[in-house]
Amino acid sequence: MAIHQAISPIRIHSSSRLEALLPALLERLQAPLALPLSEDWLLLPSQGLKLWLDTQIAQASGICCGINWILPEKACPELMKRLGANWPNSEQLFWPLHAQLLDLAGQDLEPDFAQIQAYLSQDPSRCLELAWRLAEGFEQYGLYRLELLADWAKKMPEKDTPARWQARLWRALPTHLKLPDQLDMFKDQLAQNQDLSLPARIQIFGCSQLPPFLLTLLRLLAPLCRVDIYVLATDHEQPAELHQLAALNGELSRALYSALEALAPINGLPQPESLPLPLVSIHATADPQRELEVLRDWLLDRFEADPMLLPAEIVIGVPQLKDYAGLVPLVFGREPALPIQLLGQGLLERSPLLQSFFGVLTLAGSRLARAEVLDLLESDAIARRFDLDAAEREQCRQWIDAVAIRWGWNAGQRQELTSVAFGENSWQAGIERLLLGYLLGPGSDQTLFAGIAPYSDIEGNQAQTLGKLLGLLEALRSLGERLRRPRSLARWSSLLMDMLQNFLVPDSSEDWTLLFEAIMALASSEAGQVVELTAVKSWLRRRLQGLQPESNPSGRILFGPLHCLQGRPAKLICLLGLNDPGFPRRNPSREIDLLSLAPRAGDPLPASQDRNDFWAALLAARQCLYLGFQGLDPRTGSELPPSVLLSELRESWPIDLDILKHRLHPHDPLCFDPLTPISFRADSMAQAKLLQSPKSGSQTQIEQPLPLLTSETLSLEALIQFWRNPAADFLRKRLGLRYAADQEQDPDSEALDLPGLASYQIRESLQQLRLIQRRQVPDQDPSLASEPESEAFELALFEANYASLVARSQLPVGPLGRIRYEELANQSEAYYQQWLGFCADGTPEPHPFELSFELSGGSLQLTGELLLWPDGLKFSRPGAMRPQDLFEAWLQHLVLQLLDLPPVQRVTRLLAQKPPLRQQFLPVTGAEMLLSRLLELCQKGQTLPLPWFPKSGKAYAEALIKGQSPEMALMTADSEWTGRPGQSGEQMRREWQACFKPAPRLDVAFEALAQELWLPLLQALGKESDDA
Repeated sequence: MAIHQAISPIRIHSSSRLEALLPALLERLQAPLALPLSEDWLLLPSQGLKLWLDTQIAQASGICCGINWILPEKACPELMKRLGANWPNSEQLFWPLHAQLLDLAGQDLEPDFAQIQAYLSQDPSRCLELAWRLAEGFEQYGLYRLELLADWAKKMPEKDTPARWQARLWRALPTHLKLPDQLDMFKDQLAQNQDLSLPARIQIFGCSQLPPFLLTLLRLLAPLCRVDIYVLATDHEQPAELHQLAALNGELSRALYSALEALAPINGLPQPESLPLPLVSIHATADPQRELEVLRDWLLDRFEADPMLLPAEIVIGVPQLKDYAGLVPLVFGREPALPIQLLGQGLLERSPLLQSFFGVLTLAGSRLARAEVLDLLESDAIARRFDLDAAEREQCRQWIDAVAIRWGWNAGQRQELTSVAFGENSWQAGIERLLLGYLLGPGSDQTLFAGIAPYSDIEGNQAQTLGKLLGLLEALRSLGERLRRPRSLARWSSLLMDMLQNFLVPDSSEDWTLLFEAIMALASSEAGQVVELTAVKSWLRRRLQGLQPESNPSGRILFGPLHCLQGRPAKLICLLGLNDPGFPRRNPSREIDLLSLAPRAGDPLPASQDRNDFWAALLAARQCLYLGFQGLDPRTGSELPPSVLLSELRESWPIDLDILKHRLHPHDPLCFDPLTPISFRADSMAQAKLLQSPKSGSQTQIEQPLPLLTSETLSLEALIQFWRNPAADFLRKRLGLRYAADQEQDPDSEALDLPGLASYQIRESLQQLRLIQRRQVPDQDPSLASEPESEAFELALFEANYASLVARSQLPVGPLGRIRYEELANQSEAYYQQWLGFCADGTPEPHPFELSFELSGGSLQLTGELLLWPDGLKFSRPGAMRPQDLFEAWLQHLVLQLLDLPPVQRVTRLLAQKPPLRQQFLPVTGAEMLLSRLLELCQKGQTLPLPWFPKSGKAYAEALIKGQSPEMALMTADSEWTGRPGQSGEQMRREWQACFKPAPRLDVAFEALAQELWLPLLQALGKESDDA
């Protein structure tokens, strides 16, 4: 391409508003180019401004195309590339710097590097972080301190200065990575008038900061291509009311304006008519989600007040997008939904394919934790490669949970990671259980085979699913072994290409292409050193994270980080997250960043950039500026200070700006005050009304009772099951809902102890073993139960039980499991001796009695089986006697009262181990009436959930028996309902939360049911007599 002959100086245009600069830009863009295929470059500071300009250009010209939009800092590498020179970006600089730092970490101390070597010796992984910081720093030096690099090329800085050790690292870089050399070569090419592939025009619009190196390039290129710069006016051309704020926040703009004045004359365009300052609204909330909820209500109010307002005329900016991105669809997606277009999300955040790629890399070289493998199974790209549909993935999840896999491939890998070899709960142990269960068939899980507990719930075509799961696990294991070995970048590239083919099937060719190009670029890096996987992952993440997806105007509300919205004019501009500390950011360490050591006007320091973004948002707001911050403690509601920028704004603004403090929760009744409603959420209003209602505890979520289930019989087992948890019984039988038991421990980590339920179940199994032993070695005298002839049989039973528990991963691993098992065995032995004494007649085995009788009403027949001793019922627990256990015993005791069995006493004896308890239910008069009422309530509980909360109800009735007033008794019950410090209350049960409306309180219905059912029970309960 021939050099453009339009010899012209740089043209600079200035105005106080972007709208006044727009006609000059449009006129230039509409002017025809000398050649049809010539390029038009448009340098803009942000994606948000690009979307606005796309719309303006399309409206003015009928179309917007043929313009190469580019960020100013990306223009320098592209121009140098066009000129045949190399731009040493951070990706290129990283590898040689990383190699130098690794060498320094392993060498003896050098005076110049003593501080850095001490820093690296504390943690070798710091080489990665420091290499990136230096690479980015050197790139910044090229943009803002080119003379510094030129000085380093000539001589070393003085000793004992932060610049000296950086200069040594820079001087050791390859020649093609040293920018001054590249710039000299570029000047030579210009002097020789070589054929250069340059854009026909370069337009710079709305930027408040330009690197000095870019201005240097533009000065050299001005004779070869047209350069126009459109810049906002300096502080004195802004409204007088903003001069103080401009002095505080406009440092970067002033620095650019001064640099441009030295570059070329500035053409001041006619100033637009003075517009009023925007309305400023400041809001304090408790957390990011509440910030978004309050903003949504505010925007809905604005749409209602101004029907002509469009979503595209609203911009929402935040300091850090990661703090809000996950909450945006949750909050703004509620009806009435607000359309949102997210800006600033990197390729990694938006691409499931890339997330799966890094997930495989991370998992294959890790401890293979259960949760990480399950997350990988959810990846569509991986599921397509291994042909796993949604149902098969769920089946794999169930198998992994059923065989209690935790982490680690086998005992060998665990020994490498923890220095202890144990195979329990490993992937190999789980796979062996699954394969053995499939081979041996149904029912094989009752016994051990070669010390392995088969898992036999695999049948039919499920074998194919199991094979797919094993294929994925074997691929991960094999890849993990390969990833552990360091290798050259070229070999890493080859290995990662194989991994792509073996693990992923993409659904988007665009993301696949970008990932492919990144891996190929890894191979083309000229670093010859052998590196670890962590360095490769870090490099790939940085490269892919820097890629921003192309955005086009969508007519939606723009939401993104402040730097992605800089300069974008809008009617409503909303800024969130203006917190202290956090905004503005702190400047980096002076030991690493030499720009902060000797700052100049216009340097890209974080604090200056944040102030500049805030100032740009203030200038871009045309009607209203909404400012939000987390100014309330989420627990106590106490006030927290805002960002210093917000405080400065309030001090400098011509009118007083009050802060509106919002309630901590959206369902607070004050959010729906009829005089000043500030919420549009119907669901929150319903909760607020409920909070104001005097009732709540027994108000069910079911608006109308369900039809009554008709049945002529009811088993005693079903009756007991109902009264254990009426709400859970209602959900299961009438709505088909079943809540899984709450996890008492992390399913991804090894248990160091047993949860309460597991301990209880093992103690109960040990109790059954002792009964088996007694039947096999009969002895009429309980005192002879531990004679030597039974010890061998007892030991064999207990060892077999221990092996079974270990094989099924039901004990802590290793010696801890043995210790805990022996502790439970000792507890079981003590309880067994109590239980033998409990059997006063010397008969440890009950006799079953079949039930089949009708109550006085005759409409329902009670069936089932009752286990009886000659001296009545015996109800024992190898643990604590919980209220629901006590009520179960009471149900059986009432049934006992209705039986005509003269030899059997109508007494129910109770035994519990922790705390030691021996009580009994005495004969009860009116048992038939009490049992009929329980059956009637059971039927009613099938139509609506009953407010039956055993622990709270028992506490309430006990307080009444002790003589407390109903009000005091209700307070006692409420402490069990809401919980005590460090102990959750009954209200946390998920079944009750599902059946009853939010924030329930115990009410009259609860009191009536507790009195009716618990008082007769407690009055019939007494200590067991000594002669019993």
